[in-house]
Amino acid sequence: MPENQIIRGLPFPKAPWFSAKNIEDTLDYVPHDGDIIIASYPKTGTTWLQYIVFQITSKGELFPSFNDCLYKYAPYLEMAGTAVLEKLEKPRVYKHHCPYNMVQKNEKAKCIYIYRKPEDTFISYYHFMLNLGEENVELDEFFEDFMSGNIAYGHYFDHVLSFLAHKEDENLLLVSYEKLMRNKRDEILQ
Repeated sequence: MPENQIIRGLPFPKAPWFSAKNIEDTLDYVPHDGDIIIASYPKTGTTWLQYIVFQITSKGELFPSFNDCLYKYAPYLEMAGTAVLEKLEKPRVYKHHCPYNMVQKNEKAKCIYIYRKPEDTFISYYHFMLNLGEENVELDEFFEDFMSGNIAYGHYFDHVLSFLAHKEDENLLLVSYEKLMRNKRDEILQ
């Protein structure tokens, strides 16, 4: 299994592109008024959702490459750090995989949280790890780690429940991956 680094009690990926400083800065960052934050557990539809947000905010003009998304248009804060946000035009779009209770809030920023069925999340996450070249990832062991929360970003159910507990917040929109698949038009109009 890949190693994790524990920061403030939660396992985060341990890789050269996930510095402890960037993770700490992500947790401490206070969103600005008008920011659009895409939050999710890994492998639940983050990339798809960011492209939907780009299409809405740019009126169909912005469709950047995946790599440009990570650092330029919708930075993944745990990798890119928070300094890149100062270069973004408004509305600023960025993303993270942190649980609700670990990040700073601003009622004048919008947060969109996408979630997915746990079994599909697990399989997608497993294949993602294999594609990263983690040869030592065994399906049974990964399943045990996924269920116990001994995996980057911790326990899936705790993560989803941390956002679900705030479903009535005016600046939080919960998006179901499965509902988005079934009824793209109505879900996007939300």
